[in-house]
Amino acid sequence: MKSLSDPVRICEVLTGAGFERITVTPVADTTVWGRDPADAADFLLSRPATGRRRRPRGWR
Repeated sequence: MKSLSDPVRICEVLTGAGFERITVTPVADTTVWGRDPADAADFLLSRPATGRRRRPRGWR
């Protein structure tokens, strides 16, 4: 989640929510998207689009 990858931003959000003594520990991990580039592309293209706003009911 890129929006919460900045330690300063994490502290701002959590402090604003009332948390105190916040510690941020970086974590690195490897992800596998497919067996090969073609498989990864198939997987990624099969996922629904994100970030799109749904139109309100009745909107044309």
